[in-house]
Parts: sequence; structure tokens; C-alpha cells
Amino acid sequence: MDNYTICIPNTRRLYYTITANIILLTSCICYAVIKYMQYTALQCNSLWGCIILPCTILTLCIVRCYYIVTLRHLQYTNLHFTVLTTLCWVSISMYIPAAILLLLGILEYVVNKDTYIITNAQGILIATTPKKNITWPQIQSAQLKNGYFTIDLHNNTLYQYDLSDTVIPYTEAEYNTYIQQQIHRTV
Repeated sequence: MDNYTICIPNTRRLYYTITANIILLTSCICYAVIKYMQYTALQCNSLWGCIILPCTILTLCIVRCYYIVTLRHLQYTNLHFTVLTTLCWVSISMYIPAAILLLLGILEYVVNKDTYIITNAQGILIATTPKKNITWPQIQSAQLKNGYFTIDLHNNTLYQYDLSDTVIPYTEAEYNTYIQQQIHRTV
């Protein structure tokens, strides 16, 4: 086999999502208060800001947390809700909270990705944020053993990943043999 791929699920996804939801709901409440204070009487526009928007985003955040907890795949992220709330902040000319919210939404989207370890003839690519591309001449040893993947580099850098909850479609012996062949080929 020329290409071995291991996907490590992001175990902290629930915590990131809950934090993003709290920030999003706080932003909705602040928006509702500001929108309500702009109007002396409860008008149609302030009704949108005070009641409908926070309730809608609260419902969407609860649905998002439910899907994360039950490990079901969800087609949308908090980034969609963040963009909606950002547009609401822009509509009342509050650009700094809008920019902060948009940055937090993008950060949450980037952080929530799974980690991939791709082993091929060029080396080992660890697809995280940022990506780490390790070529075979840099590697002193690498091993998959007892649910842990360890990479030891010549410059005394050590990478270790817990794969105990990860389904690996090949055996440890097969993977380790391939790695040793690649390391010895470059020596």
C-alpha cells in the first residue's frame, strides 16, 4: 500500500462548540438590548432584535450541541449563525463587535477540524492547523504501538498521538513495516 491515512477525531469539539454558543448567545442578548434601547416603543424592528433573533439562534445552538453530543453529522456550523449575528451587528453600525464575532466564528471553524496522519512515499503529513510535513530523512524512528503513534525526529522533536479511540483499517505490524522500510530506504 502506498498511502496510509489515519483520522483522529477531535475530542474537544463539544467544548469548542459550547464556548462558541455561549459567545454567540451573549452577542444576541447584547444586540437585543441595544436594539431595544434604540426604540422608545416596541416597534417591528425592535421586536426582531429583542425576541425573534435571540430565540432563533438559541434554538439553532441547542440543535448544534445535540448533534455534536450524539456524534451525528451536521451540515452547518456555528459559522453560519455567527455570520447571521454579524450581519445584525453591521445593520446597527456596530462594526467592532461584528468583526470580533466573525473572527471567533472562523477560529471555531478552523479549530474543530479532525487531525489526519497521512503516510506516503514522501514522508508523514500531519494535517492539523498548521500542517506539519515531515520527510523521511528527518525521521529517526516512528512506531504505531498499543494505540499510540510516535514520531521521533533527528532534531530531538517528538510527536505522539493517542489513537486508542480511532479505527485503523490496517494492522500495527503492517504499518510499522512500511514505516521502517521508508526510513531505511532514505538512510
